[in-house]
Amino acid sequence: MINKKRLLHWLFIVILILFMISFSIFLTVNSVWLFRFILHYRHIPEALGLSTRKIIKNYHQLLAFLQVPWISLNMPDFPTSFSGLHHFEDVKKLILLNNFVLLVTVSPSVYYIKRLFKLSRLWLLDLPFR
Repeated sequence: MINKKRLLHWLFIVILILFMISFSIFLTVNSVWLFRFILHYRHIPEALGLSTRKIIKNYHQLLAFLQVPWISLNMPDFPTSFSGLHHFEDVKKLILLNNFVLLVTVSPSVYYIKRLFKLSRLWLLDLPFR
């Protein structure tokens, strides 16, 4: 016979793992500070012959395109080929899927962690995350 409590626990563990992965992806994609650091560290503005301000502006336009379903890609300083545009469309679909997973898993994850904390049973998370 299937133990319902155990099954529910593992379901919440899977949801929590999905939340952590999707949240990590969301933070990485939207880390403008990280992009700025890479620009400076790799001397990209000098290599491209563009100002940091222009590159950041185009980066913000790219982020808007990737995060908002109804915005089209428009980066005036970086022309995009057909295959490049197709690639960005595919990436947009993946990022929107990631954002959906994040939105769907945040509430159950917070609920389960609060519940475990309230019951002093956070130790139950130890084994699955090893």
